[in-house]
Amino acid sequence: MDDNYILEIKGLQTCFYQEDKVYYAVDDVSFGIRRGEILGIVGESGCGKSVTALSVLRLISGKGKIKKGAIEFDGCDLTQIREEEMRKMRGRKIAMIFQDPMISLSPVYTVGAQIQEAILAHNKIPSKEAWRKAVEMLEKVGIPSPESRAKEYPHQMSGGMRQRVMIAMALSMDPKLLIADEPTTALDVTIQAQILDLIMQIRKERQMSVMLITHDLGVIAETADRVVVMYAGKVVESADVRTLFKNPSHPYTLGLMNALPRLDRECERLYTIKGTVPSPADLPQGCRYAGRCPLCEERCLKEQPELVKVGEDHEAACFFSKKTAELRRKMAAGDIRDSSGI
Repeated sequence: MDDNYILEIKGLQTCFYQEDKVYYAVDDVSFGIRRGEILGIVGESGCGKSVTALSVLRLISGKGKIKKGAIEFDGCDLTQIREEEMRKMRGRKIAMIFQDPMISLSPVYTVGAQIQEAILAHNKIPSKEAWRKAVEMLEKVGIPSPESRAKEYPHQMSGGMRQRVMIAMALSMDPKLLIADEPTTALDVTIQAQILDLIMQIRKERQMSVMLITHDLGVIAETADRVVVMYAGKVVESADVRTLFKNPSHPYTLGLMNALPRLDRECERLYTIKGTVPSPADLPQGCRYAGRCPLCEERCLKEQPELVKVGEDHEAACFFSKKTAELRRKMAAGDIRDSSGI
């Protein structure tokens, strides 16, 4: 394992079994997270972002299974260790926050008691000391009057406050890696900005690595150092954030960017990506984006493109990545209104 990376995922394949069908939610995915960086993972719903994160924590449900691949964290392959060892990893070294804290937080315990329980699960310390640390963590994530707030129940707090509680709980063990799965989806724009600023501030203070999962390219542009774009269970592009936005080399990445509303461009309607994401139970033989791609040719229908280097620290899984630049210019000029053709 490269010492520059805290996490390296190599050839990960996670599938789900239902009756006589196998659904490949994550299929041969490889990427790494460097120490102290924020890696953004972006893609449509169902592309495999959350399943990848759950695979790292080995929290796949009973009908799911990590079929093959390696997940190397700080020199240890998480796919090979016993469940007892993995439980010690969760929370202490790898923590996760989810998009809906109301599902993650128990409604029958105060938020302080839940953070206290998480601390006691990994430390042999007195309950009073764990409570003091819980209150301290609430203060660190910007919750006012933390002593009194710690005695409140989740339903007594706003969505933004509940998400701060989840962040406080995740950080209570000072993890090396924080996985944030759509942490701002259910929040209004102002609170979203506050939560993202908080994550970035904590990353800087603790030199912590962050895997930030989102479908929002605006969030990626503001926070990420590098980006992985996923589609139908595969990585289709990866690059540092500036390169990705300046020079997207996969038609899917370009389609996502052009679907964003922009104040500097007049158009009658937003750009659209035609078609739908293929079902995990019925994946095409060739490129999984072929049915929606304006650059699709016969080869794309028969062969799966591999991730190849298209620049420094920039990879794309497309046979015609150079043509994406031409498509980008035509879209920017307004010559085409969607991704249905060049």
